[in-house]
Amino acid sequence: MIKDQEPRIPKTETKMSIKKSPKDLAKLLAYVLGHRPDEFALVPDADGFVRIKSLLQALAEESGWGYVRESHVREVMLSIADPPVELSENRIRALDRTHAPAPEYEPEPPGLLYGAVRKRAWPHVREKGLSPGAEDRICLALDKETALRRGRRIDPEPVEVTVHTTTAADRGVVFFRFGQKLFLCEHLPPDCITGPPLPKVKEEPEPAKKPAEAPKTPGSFLLDLNKDQDRRPSGTGRKKRGKDPDWKKEQRKSRRR
Repeated sequence: MIKDQEPRIPKTETKMSIKKSPKDLAKLLAYVLGHRPDEFALVPDADGFVRIKSLLQALAEESGWGYVRESHVREVMLSIADPPVELSENRIRALDRTHAPAPEYEPEPPGLLYGAVRKRAWPHVREKGLSPGAEDRICLALDKETALRRGRRIDPEPVEVTVHTTTAADRGVVFFRFGQKLFLCEHLPPDCITGPPLPKVKEEPEPAKKPAEAPKTPGSFLLDLNKDQDRRPSGTGRKKRGKDPDWKKEQRKSRRR
């Protein structure tokens, strides 16, 4: 799980960005959240909220607005008498959403739609299909550029995938259009998703067997003396010296006489 953090801003964007007034930022927020969230590849939840982090990521992609941080959004709430947005913990929404798009059932979606997934998640998606994850629904785009725009917010190098809507519809998938650029659905089976081939898994080489220790002199071998002694049968070797028998003693005495 990726922790919330400030969106990355290119250095060139930082130099060119000139801080706008809170009033100008308020107008932009009202347009993004209340009129065309799909234009910025954003999908509010059922109550119209989007995560502040997602909003900041979208604004960082716009020329001239890369400087915006959460502190600037809160400045709008404090410095304007009637701010057009409201905050709830880490979420934000427009107060006036009468012109905002709503998901509409689409019986005949385009033949191909596009999405983007994390690189490390692609093998799982290829095998199991795609589920919404943290969002309410899966978000797909009418064009590859918008799909990659969303994908780069979760992965610097996302994997672009293509969804074949005819196959998906045969599997029971229902599509909803959201604004002009986005489509939503609740699940996608693996056989309706195509993408790049999976990376090859490198097989670890088997550990080399330790070669038998060769004798130091060619053609020679070593004797294990201890081993030979252990093999010597019991009772061999010199007998212990004991007393002579009586007949030998008598013979020696007779010779002396």
